[in-house]
Amino acid sequence: MYEGVGRSCQIACCSFCLGDCIVECTRRPLCYPAADPASLTVVRPGHVRARLAPHHLFMNKTSDRASGFTLIELMIVLGIVAIIVAIGMPMYTDQIRQGHRASARSVLLDVAARQRQFMIERRAYAQTLSELGVSVPTELSARYTLNIVAVDGTPPTFQLSATPIGSQASDRCGVLSVDQSGQRLPAGCW
Repeated sequence: MYEGVGRSCQIACCSFCLGDCIVECTRRPLCYPAADPASLTVVRPGHVRARLAPHHLFMNKTSDRASGFTLIELMIVLGIVAIIVAIGMPMYTDQIRQGHRASARSVLLDVAARQRQFMIERRAYAQTLSELGVSVPTELSARYTLNIVAVDGTPPTFQLSATPIGSQASDRCGVLSVDQSGQRLPAGCW
């Protein structure tokens, strides 16, 4: 039953109100122009039939269902995120290890070049990095231990190695090394 002009009406029967629609009158404040009382027809108590103007096409329709996400929707999203992380995280950590390995290779090649220069100047290879004037970068010293093994023999030789430690210890290449002849091991990691 219609309770007077100025009451707002909620659509209950159709999504586009170009024709006659059953509307349910409520006591909420007016949110759109009320229908002309002369165009309302009582269908049953609490409901009226009204011819609504086209400006009612775009009004917000309230729903009895609360807005938001259901628990099952959230669980599905969490499952998808978990799968993406499970696939992506090993690849990401492998790329990080590969970057640190490249840094270690660069330092080893630099030290090898300095060893050759040291040999030319002093007729022997250096026994320590400090003799060569090399300081290992902090980010590399946290992931690799650099060693020099120089043998004064005929001919003199040296071998430089970088042993992975900490989070880099699980690197697939393991110990990187280079010697006086330029031989680099393991071969697939250079």
